[in-house]
Amino acid sequence: MIVLKFGGAALANTSQGENTTSIIEQVKSEKPIVVVSAMLDVTNILESWLRDSVDKDLSQEESPLHLLRKKHEDVLHDLVNKDEIKEDLSKALEYRLKELDTLLSSVANLRECTPKCRAHVLSFGERFSARGLAGILNDKGIKAQPIDSREIVRTDSNYLNATVDWNETKELVRKALLPLIESGVIPVVTGFIGSNDQGDTTTLGRGGTDLTAALIANCLAAKEVRYYKEVEGFLSADPTIVEGGHHIEHMTYDEVAELSFFGAKILHPIAIRPLREKSIPATLRSFFAPNKPGTLVDNEAPDVGPKSWALTSLKNVALITVEGPGLLDNPGIAAKVFAATARAEASVLMISQSSSERNICFVVPQQELDEVKAGLEKELELDLIKGGVERIETRHDLAIVCAVGRSLRSHPEMGATVLSALAKEKIEVHLLARGGSLLNLSCVVAMDELSVALNSVHSALTTFSRK
Repeated sequence: MIVLKFGGAALANTSQGENTTSIIEQVKSEKPIVVVSAMLDVTNILESWLRDSVDKDLSQEESPLHLLRKKHEDVLHDLVNKDEIKEDLSKALEYRLKELDTLLSSVANLRECTPKCRAHVLSFGERFSARGLAGILNDKGIKAQPIDSREIVRTDSNYLNATVDWNETKELVRKALLPLIESGVIPVVTGFIGSNDQGDTTTLGRGGTDLTAALIANCLAAKEVRYYKEVEGFLSADPTIVEGGHHIEHMTYDEVAELSFFGAKILHPIAIRPLREKSIPATLRSFFAPNKPGTLVDNEAPDVGPKSWALTSLKNVALITVEGPGLLDNPGIAAKVFAATARAEASVLMISQSSSERNICFVVPQQELDEVKAGLEKELELDLIKGGVERIETRHDLAIVCAVGRSLRSHPEMGATVLSALAKEKIEVHLLARGGSLLNLSCVVAMDELSVALNSVHSALTTFSRK
């Protein structure tokens, strides 16, 4: 069996809906399980409404229900021919819209939305996508059944970024999906959502649908997961910033995890763990050119010399430097630094310490800078007074340029190539870090120099790989 994951483009319009059903039909002999995201822009529409409902008085304004109804009805009208299926889907849509209307009205009137309520609202898109795609497949004579992943993915109660209970989920997945697969029915599963022990809706956070596909594959020991994206797998750089990027045919789990962590949005790093655990290969394919090979991701990527690399970047980061003589003879200060950072629930993206051990530098998302700095000043107040810490310095409007790949480990001179390219353009490197796996080299640069930095490094590495 295989798992197919489709993003929001799957049912974005009639043409793409037909493309989706064609892909599924081609592989139905391989016992596919389909995992779907919300229709394109549906979750963004709901997020925008919820945000505005809290910040503004929208109690008298029209909710987005009419827009959501039209988006779904337009696609279903064109893709479904049988009256009984069309009627069933219309009733299901209206039922969910009525439920959604109640929730949105409450939020608009109260000017408040709890995480529990937000998770339930945001589940709408996936729930109807699964129902709609299953109906379309049945209309074409392909047996399919929608599966609400709240019935099979058990999580904790962190409503907007839930952690999966693997043991219970495995049992539920097997119990729900194996009988369908054995009877020739294609399960169409909602991505992104789950439920806690009380039956409350939870979401798996950014990349949640990628994770849903991976964990189902893990639970059922699937042969492969195929992620259908808007792009043909991984490129050596973001084509919207860098020209002349090349397609990457084969990558390891570790490389993809590194790229994803540092900004590549092709496959979320949380989806890697369940795949790696069972050595399940993943292929990233173009939704618009599904027969092209895309990028294969597994543990067996061959050594192709200096060609195994890619660039990615993270925008809007900030650099924090804690400096003072106390860091040299008092390891407790470093512990305080990261304890304060943890209490601020900040994501530490890079860490570096000087050889003299007089300072610690680390990088956080820019939107978390103020809270982290305030926490550090409070935590280190006595150390600042006594002189153990001399200063807490911050820099903002920065970005991370990250080179990732097996080549950096097997050809250490590539690191020099990266730095030389930046020096040639007179780009200051505010912080430099090498991952423990030796798979990445990360440089912090000014935001306004990011495009030049990426293009210069990409050009230099391309030239190096051709030697």
